[in-house]
Amino acid sequence: MRRIVEIVVVVASSFAQRHCESKRLLSATDDLIKEKFEVNGPHWGQKSYVSYKIGNYLWLWINTQANMLRLNFAIKSKTFDEQDLAQRLGVAQFNSMQSLSEKMSLRNSVFVEESGESRDYIRLRIKDEFDMQSKPFLEFLNQAYNAFPR
Repeated sequence: MRRIVEIVVVVASSFAQRHCESKRLLSATDDLIKEKFEVNGPHWGQKSYVSYKIGNYLWLWINTQANMLRLNFAIKSKTFDEQDLAQRLGVAQFNSMQSLSEKMSLRNSVFVEESGESRDYIRLRIKDEFDMQSKPFLEFLNQAYNAFPR
């Protein structure tokens, strides 16, 4: 009985630690966005994401998971090339054809989703070792903000 209790405590502790990582990432991202950009937010009203708006439209929404964040940006179509962006940010290209285990094993990744003639979406998955103060990331944020389809 004691062994089972020890295992449960270790698993619960590991779960809590992973959630602390995503909480820390979200807090750092929130601070950065509020400091650098004129946006409305954060909006905490949705169950599955936190959002930032420009005017009445979503510019950025962040999905949280136990040990990672997925930053989703709405941008003008054809603004970013996925391969170039991955290289600049030092992250992998997210391949939707990979198996689930391959996708989940990626450390940090980016995917540019084409959504029509006027708008694309950038999906940037970041984990705890991602440097949100790096010059390439800060430049990307500025470009993504300026590329918002107004």
